[in-house]
Amino acid sequence: MRTERRNIGWFPAACAAVLVAAAVLRVLAFSPGLEYDEIWTARNYSVRDVWTILNDLATPNNHPLNSLFVKWMLFFPASAWSIRFPSFIAGLASVALSGWLGFLLFRSRLTAFTGMVLTAVNPALILYSVTARGYSMQTALILLYAVLTVLAYRRKWRPAPVLIPVTGMLAELCLSTSVLWLFPISLVHFTAELLRAKRNWKPLLPLIAGYTVLAILLLGWIAFHYADFKAGQSFGSSVASVKAFFHFLFSASGSVCGWGATGSAVLFVLTALLLAVSGIRMRFRIAGVLLIFLFPFAAALLTLAGPARVYLTAVPFAALLTGVLLQRLFHFMRRRALLPLFFAFPLLIGGFCYADSRAEWTRADWIERFERMKQIPADRFLCITATEAYPALWNNGDPIVHDYLSRFSALGEGTRFVQIDSPGINGMNSRGSEDSIELAVSARQSEFDGMKFNSYRVAPYRDGDEPDVVLVRVWNLPFPYYSELVKALANSGFTEKVLILNAFFVNAAQRMTVDSSVNAIAALKIRPDLPSHALFRRFYAANHGKFDFFVLRADSE
Repeated sequence: MRTERRNIGWFPAACAAVLVAAAVLRVLAFSPGLEYDEIWTARNYSVRDVWTILNDLATPNNHPLNSLFVKWMLFFPASAWSIRFPSFIAGLASVALSGWLGFLLFRSRLTAFTGMVLTAVNPALILYSVTARGYSMQTALILLYAVLTVLAYRRKWRPAPVLIPVTGMLAELCLSTSVLWLFPISLVHFTAELLRAKRNWKPLLPLIAGYTVLAILLLGWIAFHYADFKAGQSFGSSVASVKAFFHFLFSASGSVCGWGATGSAVLFVLTALLLAVSGIRMRFRIAGVLLIFLFPFAAALLTLAGPARVYLTAVPFAALLTGVLLQRLFHFMRRRALLPLFFAFPLLIGGFCYADSRAEWTRADWIERFERMKQIPADRFLCITATEAYPALWNNGDPIVHDYLSRFSALGEGTRFVQIDSPGINGMNSRGSEDSIELAVSARQSEFDGMKFNSYRVAPYRDGDEPDVVLVRVWNLPFPYYSELVKALANSGFTEKVLILNAFFVNAAQRMTVDSSVNAIAALKIRPDLPSHALFRRFYAANHGKFDFFVLRADSE
């Protein structure tokens, strides 16, 4: 470590370069089109009063602190950049804080540099640094909380014990999952304080007071919103066995860190080996960082596992573990000439992770996508997934609705049905949720500028056929009749599923008509038994003059 310290005159410039690179990568990742949750935040949460924003937590869409920032940023000229600016600043802060935390904990510039580089180039953190959601702010505040605990331990900054509860509560206001990071950080810190204090408790009184205040605030917050948090668990998935847990751990951590499940497993093995050969003080620090990294994943055994993005805050701690591994390896080798090589390793690892996982952490920009969709022949009916139709409509407005109506009218024998970014057929069910139908016929698959297409040939339904899926096209139907039709089909006895295709476009097109009539296509999944097919034929016989009926065939073109 002495060798490392004597050869780092350029270190501040290197850190500044990493911050500049982090900013550039985030600017390059910016896209003007808003995604689903950003739009939902701006339209349904940020327009409300502060009390409602802070307390409407029944669904995971509302990230209170982010919603408040979006509310305040909307006072400025509205743009994608304005509402994303807080996340952008938090993303850069996370890069700086990861380096600061690494240096404070391990007194190693190599560890700090590794933490900064791997945080700066991580595709998941880059994406959410240019997304108006709470994940980037959560990561920055958790890192700040960890920095404050180290400063408190070292008695280097008197306000640290006071700022600990403030920072912790702000992190919790970002996302309720923040408690899963705050707890292990606090546990590691307080354990270290107790081991050092022995019987001299007086210096710990400010810290005890700070943690007591935070505990009261967090417990009160959780108790007050317990019903909401319980309801939000319905969006998670169960981890029912040890095998399932390790699969979840390696896949989720590997996804957000960018090095895959195998890379995560290798990191754990190498960290375990490092713990075995380290001294007691170093072992405690490494074990502490490992605990902070693992605890949120382990909590899934008692609650439910979330999607990979929920664990974004794990990235800087994984980066620090990587940095410690490099630092200790350099320490054992004790060769000054190898120092530049060791500082190059984070760049190589970060570059690999960036290139390997960038595609996974890229958001669809529906402004650009619609420009590409316009180039697709008009005899292709384009079906967008139910959820993605919302940002597609929001970002493009009436032009994409007119495109939908044109393709809706053109649908017929010899045309093609094209499902975008999903196998089978994707739409909105009668309960207003996204759902899909598998098709027995094979699709012609293709890709165009990042958009995946599954194409099927459209054919008229012939009386007597027994298809598994039928498309029903409704023309200019008054809304009350349309609503009753959807209910009747869902409860008909011959359908397993009824999906409305491009439902958001259907609603927008309805508002554009004078009489609020509906032009829609419903996909009917017919039950496979003979009585159900008989019931459907009766429905067809009674309505084939009112509606159009189509089936899908394999597209061999």
